[in-house]
Amino acid sequence: MVVVIRDATHRAAPHDRRSPKAAGRRDDRPALPCGGSDRRVSDFRKLAKTAAQAADDKKALDVVVLDIRKESDIADYLVIAGARAPAQMRAIDESVEEALSRRGVRALHHEGRSQDRWIAIDYGALVVHVFLVEARRFYRLESLWEKAKPVTWNSK
Repeated sequence: MVVVIRDATHRAAPHDRRSPKAAGRRDDRPALPCGGSDRRVSDFRKLAKTAAQAADDKKALDVVVLDIRKESDIADYLVIAGARAPAQMRAIDESVEEALSRRGVRALHHEGRSQDRWIAIDYGALVVHVFLVEARRFYRLESLWEKAKPVTWNSK
């Protein structure tokens, strides 16, 4: 899959170790690792805020955006949101995907859509987690990333 961020960044799926051309990118620029240029980081920061707002639009509970660039190389930003019911989880998932799609970004991978406790959406340098309240309490991602810097976003 190809993710294009303002036609400047191309990134193959993390599990895709083929050459850039074989991985389906339109040119042979290398995939950028997380923690790239300032502009790219700014883009993903904006995308994280967009994802948080999309979750909030569907009444997600306790939406948190974390800057994990200094803590991990799996992503630059995490968005964590809670839901009261599986139907709300799916609505939040669809809202986030639609909002980021309007910005020209497609998910690299989805996990958990067939389950009713946790959905993870991987956008490369941004990962969005949507939990049922009980699952969020159990997994406690915020405590796992307690050293991460919270990102302020405009909640309605």
